[in-house]
Amino acid sequence: MIHIIKDLYIDPEDQCYTLCRKKTGTRNGEAAEVYDRLGYYSTLKCAVKAANNQYRKELLQERDYTLEEAIKQLRKADDVLESVLYRALGNK
Repeated sequence: MIHIIKDLYIDPEDQCYTLCRKKTGTRNGEAAEVYDRLGYYSTLKCAVKAANNQYRKELLQERDYTLEEAIKQLRKADDVLESVLYRALGNK
């Protein structure tokens, strides 16, 4: 599994990359980490973009925003993902 941001992960499977959300569930009556599948993608790049879109959408669902506030939130989300990618890939 590849941790992207917050509770979003990408599972590189044989035929695709699966975007997943990590959460605590029950397995055999005991608490266990489980992964909800959110989507399937042909490339890692597409899966990372989907994780970014999911993260941005969830930020805007937290409460009501004015248009200006929403744009600020989206810019912050882009900055967060960009910093994650720079840490992973290094500077250009």
